[in-house]
Amino acid sequence: MRTSDASPTSFAETAKAWGIAMDFVFTTIAGLLLGWLADRYLAAGSGAWVLIGLALGLVTAFVRIVRATQRQERLERASRRRD
Repeated sequence: MRTSDASPTSFAETAKAWGIAMDFVFTTIAGLLLGWLADRYLAAGSGAWVLIGLALGLVTAFVRIVRATQRQERLERASRRRD
């Protein structure tokens, strides 16, 4: 059985990256579903609400990624100052 050279920190970084990626995907899907529900509830039938929901989901996902990245950078700067 071969042992991996990966350190626990690389696993933690990989887990954070996957978490951000899944957050992006699920936020986008949530916006899409909310748009679909609005389109269905309002009986518009044109699909405009689906597109609006998708656009809002994408914008929200990008904002969440930027905020998570800024938070991580602040934490890294603070830990470097302590060291």
